Amino acid sequence: MDLSGFGAREQPSVGVHDDIFARCVALEQDGRKLAICSLEILGLDFEQVDWLRGELAQDGYRPENLLFCGTHTHGGPAVQSLRLCGTASPAYEKQLLKAIVKAVREAGKQMKECRVNVGAAPCALGVNRRKPGVTGTQLEPNPGGDTDPELVAAQIRSFNGEPIATIFNYACHAVILGGDNRLVTGDWPGAAMEKLQSDGFGLTLFLQGCCGDVNPVIRGTWEHREKAAEMAVAAVREALEHASDAAEGGAAGAMYPVSLPLLPNPSDEELRARLDEINALAPDQRGFAEWRDLIWCADVINAPEKSRRTELPIATGELRIGDLVIAWLPAEAFSAYSRAIKAARTPGKTMVAAYTNGNIGYLPTAAAYSEGGYEVHDAYRYYAYQMIAPESEDLVLETFGAA
Repeated sequence: MDLSGFGAREQPSVGVHDDIFARCVALEQDGRKLAICSLEILGLDFEQVDWLRGELAQDGYRPENLLFCGTHTHGGPAVQSLRLCGTASPAYEKQLLKAIVKAVREAGKQMKECRVNVGAAPCALGVNRRKPGVTGTQLEPNPGGDTDPELVAAQIRSFNGEPIATIFNYACHAVILGGDNRLVTGDWPGAAMEKLQSDGFGLTLFLQGCCGDVNPVIRGTWEHREKAAEMAVAAVREALEHASDAAEGGAAGAMYPVSLPLLPNPSDEELRARLDEINALAPDQRGFAEWRDLIWCADVINAPEKSRRTELPIATGELRIGDLVIAWLPAEAFSAYSRAIKAARTPGKTMVAAYTNGNIGYLPTAAAYSEGGYEVHDAYRYYAYQMIAPESEDLVLETFGAA
């Protein structure tokens, strides 16, 4: 089985370091069913999300009331379609999707009356990863750059005070382990969830935040994974120590359709020239960028219906549970998005989940386009056929009234 997340990784996986899970919390109020799923994978394709919604519609779940959130671990099995980032196993994909549906249904059978507490605390795990340099923006730590340092945690308790489940949201890439790791792992979020569950916090779900420009400040070893998890766990504890009841009110979801403009790809002539340039090199002279572009250029030329579009329709949305808000985006959004959305909602009671209900790739700020870097100039060639345009920032934030 191939792992996903790093393009230059040697495949396939050679074993399992720690088990990964599809975790689910189901809620119901006044006949309205909601489900929140935390999945220890990089993310899902829209087609997979549509299948899950179709299956769960039979159980009375409406699309706007379902969240399928990838933790964005770079040590999970390949599921989402990405060029040169591991080949997805159809058998595993089928197994996973069925397991998610089963988890939602099983959670729905175990409901009990509950109340929700929510709180926030700072966490220092994340560091900006877009460092300005003489040759442009580099994928390196930038301590002075943007992050969202707020961790938001919600705990669902029975009326006698017993923790049923804990949900926490924080923006930091799950990349403690690098591309040389070939063992299945949930990375730091998986370790944090396991620690909290072992410590009596109930079933624990992590919702990855807008970490498109944020990496862990410590990286490289399994010991770093444990340390990173401890930092997140400490912040969850602090957040819940100061938590307050989510005010009584409705529990419901909403979806906000929006069409994002796309940047044009190079012409077929330019792409063929690039292919000629690559093919003139002997295989052992080609770097990873050449192998990637060999596939990408051919895909763009051969699929104009996908590579010559002007816009990409998506949806954002949010779940409200009292005055707890879980806003969501189907993208690798930069941290500025979560800060803007939180500012337009209830301070300290708003989560912003990225990689949710699909993943179109990077969603930079408009300012990032002139700065350049991996997220703007390179990553879309793994993800899709075209890069979204700078105007997308305002359009996405307008769906939340946060522009």
